[in-house]
Amino acid sequence: LPPLTGGKLSSRAQRLHQVGGGKRGIVVRRGQLCRDELARQSMGEEDFAIARRSAGYATVGEIALGVLESSGEITFVRRKERDASDGQ
Repeated sequence: LPPLTGGKLSSRAQRLHQVGGGKRGIVVRRGQLCRDELARQSMGEEDFAIARRSAGYATVGEIALGVLESSGEITFVRRKERDASDGQ
């Protein structure tokens, strides 16, 4: 299994997420940012980028799956080397 890592949102982004109901949502799928879900979760792309970088990911393309948890933390699953280089 690919390793799981977590990224913390800024305290401002966490408050917005909790005010918005704090529901789980998929924010990255197969290396693609799910902008509609970010908007539904009241999360800006800059807040997401901070969480991504704090979890050790330079680009969204390195991520197979990103789940915004009800706690406000984002759980990431790293893409396999082959998948990331294929651009799939």
